[in-house]
Amino acid sequence: MSETKRCKNCNSQLMGDYCFNCGQAVRNMDLSIFYFIKEYFGNLLSLDSKILVTFKYLLTRPGFLSSEYISGKRKRYTLPSRLYVFVAITSIILFSLLIEDKTHYLKFYNEGLGIVIAEDIDGEHAKYTIAIVGSSQDWDDIDGEPLHFDIFSYLSKIFLLLFPLFALLLKFFYWKKLYIYHLILVLHNHSFMLISFSLIFLINKLFNLFGFNIMSGFFIFILFVLFGSYFYISAYKFYNVGKIITLMKFFPLAISYLVVLAISSVAIAKLFFIFPNIFR
Repeated sequence: MSETKRCKNCNSQLMGDYCFNCGQAVRNMDLSIFYFIKEYFGNLLSLDSKILVTFKYLLTRPGFLSSEYISGKRKRYTLPSRLYVFVAITSIILFSLLIEDKTHYLKFYNEGLGIVIAEDIDGEHAKYTIAIVGSSQDWDDIDGEPLHFDIFSYLSKIFLLLFPLFALLLKFFYWKKLYIYHLILVLHNHSFMLISFSLIFLINKLFNLFGFNIMSGFFIFILFVLFGSYFYISAYKFYNVGKIITLMKFFPLAISYLVVLAISSVAIAKLFFIFPNIFR
């Protein structure tokens, strides 16, 4: 006697291509990248009330949503691709409304591989240096005219390049899983990052109204610890390979992530320089 097929979302008996109880489609979870791309564009502009439930589990249970999606329980939550697009667009709108001057300037290293980003064309005020190859170089020591660009357009493109590359890194460390599984976890974790950054930005803005700035060195250190803890727990819950093994893989992955972030930042800056009309 053949085994009765049941819905992975609500456990009801299946009698067709869709569950009669919850409406979820019956699909094999050995997904291809082409299926995921199709789902991404098919749900790009669609959003419903499930977003609140999704936010709840995203913020309180690392790795849970990714595990639920892979196990076939997709009906009750917002899809990973739709969630990321919603969070990214909302974050960009928030920052755009609350930050008046979004124009920044950058210079490429004379020697080596790296960039320096400044808020002003003369290199004054905040400066951010990203060095990949060669020693760190100062703004005034770099020849050439600085390139002006929109900082939010720049950051959003870095994230678009970053998460598929980091999913590929996860594939090297957890090679038994399909690449699409890693991509789902990265989408959820980056959605968490964007939500956290947005909340921190809003809280800091409120403190600024009373003359306080919470973005001290100690506070930033605490944020790194919290983000690191979240990503560790998400990997432990999602891959289920044990706490020690997860911890052994976590530190090289964290270093690899920072390297990929630096490379992505310089690569996108180069594209801004080569194709200014497209990337600005």
